[in-house]
Amino acid sequence: MKSECGGFTIIEAMISMTVLVLLTAFVLGSISNTYMATTMADNAMLVTTQESRALGIIREDLLQTSRNFPPSGNYGPFLDPDPWQPGISELRFRKINGFSAGHATYENQYTCYYLDTTNNILWRRYRDLSGTLLTDPPAEVIGLYVTTFTPVIDANAKTVTITLTNSKGRADRNEDASITRTVVITPYNID
Repeated sequence: MKSECGGFTIIEAMISMTVLVLLTAFVLGSISNTYMATTMADNAMLVTTQESRALGIIREDLLQTSRNFPPSGNYGPFLDPDPWQPGISELRFRKINGFSAGHATYENQYTCYYLDTTNNILWRRYRDLSGTLLTDPPAEVIGLYVTTFTPVIDANAKTVTITLTNSKGRADRNEDASITRTVVITPYNID
């Protein structure tokens, strides 16, 4: 009587293990690719939303200022360089608060936009007419993931051009998303 043992031979076991390893690698690779694509899509949605929100707020504020830009006007937008961060400027202007005798009247403070390049946050803050930073009203976060904020004032065309870049994610993981938009705003108030 001959007894037969059932089972895999060494070659069959190695082939089975190879197939199992390949299937596991395929499944894990698919999960990883799906995660990266989802993360990139989430990052793209976040930067798009943040940029649209920030540009909308800036536009609404700038429409409420004067078309008579400095130095010819007293209320229009101007740039003030940041002494602590070379190449960074704060956009300042006074917003309208009403009309008197057919002329616009303006707030007794500056509305300012400032980019915190360390944390990539765009702030709206307020200064008194001497330039001192105010705590009331408090500063507000206008945009997250902001890597560049470039305001350009064209006094001849009476426009303010804002270029904003928002970025989020890591390029080494192929999950980064970045968006840049430029808007041209023409304030419509005349002093």
